[in-house]
Amino acid sequence: MTLATQIQQDIRTFLNVDEFAKTRTINGAAVACVLSKDEFLPEGDMPANMGIYNNAWTLECATAALPIRPRPGRKMLIDGMEFHVVDSRDTDGMLQVNLTEVSV
Repeated sequence: MTLATQIQQDIRTFLNVDEFAKTRTINGAAVACVLSKDEFLPEGDMPANMGIYNNAWTLECATAALPIRPRPGRKMLIDGMEFHVVDSRDTDGMLQVNLTEVSV
């Protein structure tokens, strides 16, 4: 078995709703994903004023599950909660999106 094959099997296990994932409604579509609340420090060339977020979330799903890749500054609606996209990255078909929850 190649490393690429093993990675794809691991992604399928991680996104299996009988294992780790949960089906959530993202911008109107049902998507198997993992949504976790955490704190993160943005990487790369992020503006200095973005710092550490206290109300941060991370969404992980298959890249193909979302028809449009989330871009920084855009809004996402997940199970009725509104989020702002901080950044997103696609690694081997797995999409990780860092979000901040919009306060009401």
